[in-house]
Amino acid sequence: MPSNRFAFKKIRTSRIVVLFLVAVILAFLGFRFNDILGKPKIDVTVPEVIYPDEEGYFEKRVQLQPGLNRLNFAVKRYLGQETVLEEQVFYQPQTAPALPAESTGTTTE
Repeated sequence: MPSNRFAFKKIRTSRIVVLFLVAVILAFLGFRFNDILGKPKIDVTVPEVIYPDEEGYFEKRVQLQPGLNRLNFAVKRYLGQETVLEEQVFYQPQTAPALPAESTGTTTE
């Protein structure tokens, strides 16, 4: 007699385990996609390491010299790929305004 085509067929447990592991790996890669292949995080050394906050922002005060200054930012990914960003900043110190002759502090009457 032919087999009943509407009856449930036995499923091997090894197939269930393999499908479960594939689903877990795909879920992990889906949640970590941005960390693995997305924009890398920035580590700045001046000489200490500066860590960004929860939103990815960081702040560091740097002493600039008069004229052209170069700031280098090295960005690394999990897989070791490195990108270097070089920014040039021109700094011109402000000169103190000259005091007017009338405000020397002496009065004549």
